[in-house]
Amino acid sequence: MHTASRTLLFLAFCFSLISIPVFSQDMDEMKKNIEEWNSRISEAMLKGDNEKILSFYADDIISMPSYQPMLEGKEALKNSIMMSANSGNKFTKFQMTSKKLLSQGNLLVDIGTYELSMDIQGMDEPYNDIGKYVTIYEKQDDGNWKIKVDTWNSDNNPWMNN
Repeated sequence: MHTASRTLLFLAFCFSLISIPVFSQDMDEMKKNIEEWNSRISEAMLKGDNEKILSFYADDIISMPSYQPMLEGKEALKNSIMMSANSGNKFTKFQMTSKKLLSQGNLLVDIGTYELSMDIQGMDEPYNDIGKYVTIYEKQDDGNWKIKVDTWNSDNNPWMNN
C-alpha cells in the first residue's frame, strides 16, 4: 500500500473515532432538549394553555390522533384542540417519556410512551390511559425545532375487556 493511501486510511480512521463522541454529544444534547420540550408541552396541557401547546407545532403539521381523522395544518390542529377544550374535559396528569431518538439532517424523531389521566364530563372516575407516541421535529429556518408530524395511540384496546 502506498504511503498516501495509508495516510488517507489513517485519517479516515481517526475522523471516525472523533465523530463518534461528537455525534453522541449531539444526541445527548438533543435528548435533553426533548425532555425539556416534553415537560413544557405536558405543563401546557395540564394548564389548558392551548396557545402554548400550538406554539410547539409547525404551520404544516400533520397530526394523526387515535380514533380520529388525520389533521393537516395548524388551523385544523387548533380547531381540534379548541373542540376538546370546549368539551369541559381536563387533563389532571400528562407525562411523556422519550425512549429512543433518531436524527437525520433537519429531522429529529422522538419515540416514547405516555401516561395520562383526565376528568371527563359525565364520568364519575377519571379516565386513565397509557400508550406510545412518535413525534417528528423539524428544524425551522430560524433554528427552532417544531413538531412536523405526531401520532399516538393507547396500549388499552377499547374492544377488549381489561
